[in-house]
Amino acid sequence: MSKHLSEFIVGQDIFGMPIGVHYKGTDSYQTRMGAFCTFATFCLMVSNFVTLGIGFYQKSFQDEKTSEQFFDRFTSGPFSLIENNLALTMMTV
Repeated sequence: MSKHLSEFIVGQDIFGMPIGVHYKGTDSYQTRMGAFCTFATFCLMVSNFVTLGIGFYQKSFQDEKTSEQFFDRFTSGPFSLIENNLALTMMTV
């Protein structure tokens, strides 16, 4: 990686720690790891905005589905709930 490209990438680090004196002409110490985290943060933000924009443009809405079932554990027999391929069984005590 050329020195100029490396300096540009490190210069994009928004997570650099501020220092009291100037170090190599800047007031924060920036690293390649910080630049990588900055780039990853921006990518996540852009992908989130794109997803939200597509959903807004397509007028898609999230559906909520609920169901209620009452269970009296003192007068009923065993209760079996099958959800997400898991079988949960409640036995009366």
